[in-house]
Amino acid sequence: MQPSESERGQRWLSNFNNVDQPAARLLIDSLELVSESRFRSGLQKLIEKLPSKIETPIGLVPVRELGTSRGYFSLANRDAKPQLLLSNSFPGSEAIVANIASSIRRGAGKSGPFVASPSLRNLRLAKARTILYVDDFSGSGNRIVTFHKKFCFHPTIRSWRSYKLIDFHIAAYSMTREAYDILTRTFGKKNVHTVNICQTFDGQPWQFDQGLQIEAICKKYSRNPEFSLGFNNSKALTAFAHTAPNNLPAILWQARSTGLPWHSFFRERPCQWTSSSCSTLQVAQRN
Repeated sequence: MQPSESERGQRWLSNFNNVDQPAARLLIDSLELVSESRFRSGLQKLIEKLPSKIETPIGLVPVRELGTSRGYFSLANRDAKPQLLLSNSFPGSEAIVANIASSIRRGAGKSGPFVASPSLRNLRLAKARTILYVDDFSGSGNRIVTFHKKFCFHPTIRSWRSYKLIDFHIAAYSMTREAYDILTRTFGKKNVHTVNICQTFDGQPWQFDQGLQIEAICKKYSRNPEFSLGFNNSKALTAFAHTAPNNLPAILWQARSTGLPWHSFFRERPCQWTSSSCSTLQVAQRN
């Protein structure tokens, strides 16, 4: 079943007038909808292949929002554990990524190449040589770069870096070409690993006029012009069972339009392309 044929898709299409519905239908039928099982399997296989390519032991570190915190670790001591999630934050994809990382560590066993939960103490005792930042999606690369700066704020990490005792790699299920280019410039081409490059408007087999019509409805019906084509005009088309990145056009995830009732494709009910147990998607920053 195409997304436009589902009950969710039909409700979403009702937002548009008759003239704009063909473009809206083509937009949602062009989405890459990644189920949780596909996401877990793809990311796990990517990470499990890396010990043959990068230096071990490897600390698996899920990327997440750190708010105004200056660092990932508390500066209180040299054995610090990661700081807790913000009290007003939703764990979302960070929790799923952390669960995948834990499963990989357990599966490899104590003698495996992956460090136990990445506190400074565990990283030190294991003599970790690689920090692998793990994420589901990167739209611009900015979130991972910001996280990296805060992770490296602790004096212990700065010391390991200065003595070249540790290297940093990225593993993400999907990222845009823009994010890939930024991350490879920051970390090095050999240090950025992904299952696939995210689909965007530019890679679709649309006719020229169809592309123009889709961009036109994204701008016409978007409540926030800044996100009409997704964050930073990224025009992303990949969504997951657990999250809809804000790099998607806003008309797919906004809760309301310009003063009119609005049926959101990604906010209303459990996702139709996965199992019935799938929980409602959360729109997330993947800048």
